[in-house]
Amino acid sequence: MKRRFSKSSQVMRQRQRDFLGRNADLCARSLRASAMLSAAPPRAACPLCGSASPGRADFSHRGAPYCTCRVCGHIASVGDPARLPQDPDRYANVYPRLEPEELAIRVRDIYLPKLDWVLDVCESELGIPPSRLLARPWLEVGSGEGLFLKALELRGATRFTGLGVDGAMLARSRELLGEERVKTLTGPLGEAVAASGAGVVAAWFVFEHLCDLDDLARALSGLPAGTILCFAVPVYSLSVLLEAACEEHYPRTLDGEVHTQLFTDASIAYFLSRCGCTMAGEWVFGQDASDLGRLLEVVTDARGGPAAARGLLDAFGRAVEDLQAVIDRHMLADSRHIVAVRA
Repeated sequence: MKRRFSKSSQVMRQRQRDFLGRNADLCARSLRASAMLSAAPPRAACPLCGSASPGRADFSHRGAPYCTCRVCGHIASVGDPARLPQDPDRYANVYPRLEPEELAIRVRDIYLPKLDWVLDVCESELGIPPSRLLARPWLEVGSGEGLFLKALELRGATRFTGLGVDGAMLARSRELLGEERVKTLTGPLGEAVAASGAGVVAAWFVFEHLCDLDDLARALSGLPAGTILCFAVPVYSLSVLLEAACEEHYPRTLDGEVHTQLFTDASIAYFLSRCGCTMAGEWVFGQDASDLGRLLEVVTDARGGPAAARGLLDAFGRAVEDLQAVIDRHMLADSRHIVAVRA
């Protein structure tokens, strides 16, 4: 199994600056979402393994109760977000529309490296050359704005399809790739995946939004041996502790609205076992150090720190890359990227 740590944090600095610029609005939105989540009826079951939910909290985060599943180790809100009124613009509000030049930069700096890493792992660990893997039919679940699909196109893939539910994101991806490349999910996700005929299934930061991962795992477990599963998920991490320690900055990782559940290394292992998949590669990196820098900026500005503080914050910004590398190597980072193969 091939493990990789860290990547350049430069590509995410604009998003962190955007969070800083909208901090007050985003915090207010998260506060409202957490209040609604606290009042929501409890989940009946763990969204990952389907075991009965305890219905009580292990801990509170930004005022909302959360629990850790005793069976699979997954972390989820006690309140059931599926039983709350759904804001159709929730993703568009968190992910503002980007200009074409910004989209191209994100494809180049985020999604092409992601794809190249998948190709590298499959070649070195599974003996599948990039040309052969790119020739397979690909399905991206939760394809968002279509940026990973665009990366596939740029690398020469021709048999790829995206699947999504959010109207704003689907519209953006169709503008980028054409109508035929992206489909609207209208039924159970597990059924769509099982019927897709995909040789590679990708899902980048999607599973944490699903309320029935056990159904998806059953579908994935029925795919042919040799099917590749590549995905990324947020995990309980240093960033979550920072969000719990200081409520003056936007909780990017566990916001109570878009993100109401988190994986752990234990729940990732459970999910892969349930899918009948073996891990071939793992890429560990995050934005925890950048989150700490953002937290320090918000608190310093709010409390009127001395002029010398600006110099310290600038110096901290230059240290973020090195700090995050240490966090990643100690498995404290906020996300995991996984390549796995159906056994």
